[in-house]
Amino acid sequence: MRCQLAGHRPEFRWQPSRVIHNLFTGRMNTVELPPDAAEVVLEGIRLGTVYWSMSEGPMVNIMIELSALPLVREWTVEFGGAFYPGSPDLSI
Repeated sequence: MRCQLAGHRPEFRWQPSRVIHNLFTGRMNTVELPPDAAEVVLEGIRLGTVYWSMSEGPMVNIMIELSALPLVREWTVEFGGAFYPGSPDLSI
């Protein structure tokens, strides 16, 4: 099931499968990304990714450029959640 958050935001783009070169085997492999993973794209610029956390709680992991933190705040308000920065250097 795809992440509801990602499905409701225009700046999220589903990530297609990728073909990569496996350095250990020398073969080309197709990497299927989780169905809940999405790229964050704003005005044609890739700013980061979002995906469901592997924790037991309903948590979304966000890896994003610092310049896009206002978007994270917007998502938090819209979906009634809370934002916990992974870095102690961030203050919101």
